[in-house]
Amino acid sequence: STKIKELNAYTEKNAEARRLEKEKRLEEDGFTEEKSFLTKLDDNIIDSGMKDKFPFLNAETLIMGIMIIDALLFLLLQNLFPSMYIPLIVVAIVTVFPTTALKLLSNRRKRQIDDELVNFINLIENYSKTSDDIITIIGRSYIYLNEPLRTAAEECYLEGNRTGDVSKALDDFSKKINHKKFKTIVRNLSICSRYEANYDDVAEDSRQMIIEYLAGKRERAALIKNARVEMCIIMFLSCVMFYMMGSFIGENIIKALQESFIGTCILYAATGMVLFIIASLILMGKESD
Repeated sequence: STKIKELNAYTEKNAEARRLEKEKRLEEDGFTEEKSFLTKLDDNIIDSGMKDKFPFLNAETLIMGIMIIDALLFLLLQNLFPSMYIPLIVVAIVTVFPTTALKLLSNRRKRQIDDELVNFINLIENYSKTSDDIITIIGRSYIYLNEPLRTAAEECYLEGNRTGDVSKALDDFSKKINHKKFKTIVRNLSICSRYEANYDDVAEDSRQMIIEYLAGKRERAALIKNARVEMCIIMFLSCVMFYMMGSFIGENIIKALQESFIGTCILYAATGMVLFIIASLILMGKESD
């Protein structure tokens, strides 16, 4: 138990170091897509909401967990199947599944944020007519928001009231939600609060920006849907050709490939490509917003 706690503390320290390094790069270079694999995995864990449910979870603990599960599964399946093919395929699927699931959960939360952005802007605009203090405005607005914006907005309100540092409260608010457009809106609100405090103009510009952003996402979604259909047709035709080859030679082609080293390599390569295509079909268009 003590060793596990020490290991978790060590991995959390590393995760915090990666987070600080990412923030430093953002401040120095602006937004950049160039992130290490561990940093991207940390971001997906946080964005998916799994960090809230499992505080110990970070990139390193996830990788260690996958490695342990893979090793146990491989040893178990190796005793059940004479061929290495099935154990290796199962291990490959188990290896890819967690990162794919995290990406899907992360993008689901981003869609939830997309749905709330216009509502957030409208609330800011409405309550700005009764107050010119952005923290007060957020405090009156957050109860009408849905997650994940609601909790982040409430924490921003409480921090702003407790510390009196509006800029830092808004900066922390933007960091809690990993969404480019949301960060832009909060940054504009922060600038506005320090100068003219005319939130109507910020709300109008932000609303137009979000409308154009959502329209662009819908257009990309239609293109991606067509691409998925085309890839599925190609996959289906490939399977048909694979079956026909087996009919021509009068033998199970998978068993035939397993009888030689080169055939086994071809079989593993083909299976890897199929798994890669399936993952691509699932994650297609799931890029960061």
